[in-house]
Amino acid sequence: MEIVFFFKPIVDLLYQYKALDIILCILCFCYLFINVKPFRLCNIDCVVFALVLLFTISYFNNLNGLIIYIKIISAFLLYFLGRLHYIKWPKLVYQLQKGFLIVWLITLYSFITKEGFISWGNFTTFTGYYFFKTDLAAAIAQSIVIVFAMHSLRKIDYAIMFLCIFFILLSNARMYYFITFIILGIIFIYNRKPHIRVKFNPKLFLGITLSITILLILMNSLNHILGDKLLLFDFKDTSDLMSGANTQGRNIIWERVYRYFNQQDFITRLFGVDLVSDTRGGDHNAHSLYLKILFSIGYVGSILYIFFFILAIKHINSVKSNRLYYITACFTIIYLLSGISNAALEYSQLTWLPMFFIGTCVSESQCNFNRSYIRLLKKYSMLHISQVNWFKSLFKY
Repeated sequence: MEIVFFFKPIVDLLYQYKALDIILCILCFCYLFINVKPFRLCNIDCVVFALVLLFTISYFNNLNGLIIYIKIISAFLLYFLGRLHYIKWPKLVYQLQKGFLIVWLITLYSFITKEGFISWGNFTTFTGYYFFKTDLAAAIAQSIVIVFAMHSLRKIDYAIMFLCIFFILLSNARMYYFITFIILGIIFIYNRKPHIRVKFNPKLFLGITLSITILLILMNSLNHILGDKLLLFDFKDTSDLMSGANTQGRNIIWERVYRYFNQQDFITRLFGVDLVSDTRGGDHNAHSLYLKILFSIGYVGSILYIFFFILAIKHINSVKSNRLYYITACFTIIYLLSGISNAALEYSQLTWLPMFFIGTCVSESQCNFNRSYIRLLKKYSMLHISQVNWFKSLFKY
């Protein structure tokens, strides 16, 4: 399995060669099948099985979405790999570090030679050798988590971190401006106070919301100064945020997809349309994880998907290892926030790592619960034995 995690960042760099992703999916499936072992099912596993069933039904509604179906199901495959082989997560993180190091060096080379720049409308955008600018930004954000959450920050790390921020700004992937700011903040807290945990709770989500709001206001203010060099935001009030310029035309796509969904009968809206009709003959999918979920598996599936992450957060908060906690939390935040403007569900680059580490956290939290339960049993059994011995002593003579 180590080889899969080593090559995953490199395969993401070669996104246009979709066969490579399929090969990694097959390797994961083979590894899971060969090394399968029994484990105790819990509530979140049942939710995963239900989601797999709903996505399978959605696929059979329109058989044109085979590649999308494989990518979606592969994320759940990674979840079960995490459940079964959770002990290996430190070794796999090490393999990811090596893979991302190669990606970094290639990206740096593309920057120096200027081969990584393309024209994107009125802007010159840095994509490295990635197919899309958001793919580069996602890789940089993930590499920040993998590299800097594994050790205390050194002086050279701050220089590398600055280079990462610089690349993301050049990519003009605006959602990743927010994501990077939040991830760096969490990693900074972890490195300053590694024994204190910023838990997944309403306070964290409030902090994320405030960070996004502050950055929005800042980018709107800087737009008049840097608007010709960087893709920022331009709005006079909150209603302008959803304009075509600020969403890069996504507002039209969202409206079209949602309108088509609402035109379906009640049963279809309940369980979803299919995996591909959100394109409606165009080249673009729903451009939103949440709209894609609603469109593909309906109201029932959307509720289950939300429930999955509620249970996932509970398990993430329960792990004892702060390092595992912060890695999983950061990957989950990247996935959920990138999903605002991207159908992240369809891209294994965004789904594999959070799903694997969520599966790892579920198994880790189960083990912690079992250990606590055994300790409790021992405590009360010893107490019971001492009480019996004391009672017997009363009648010894």
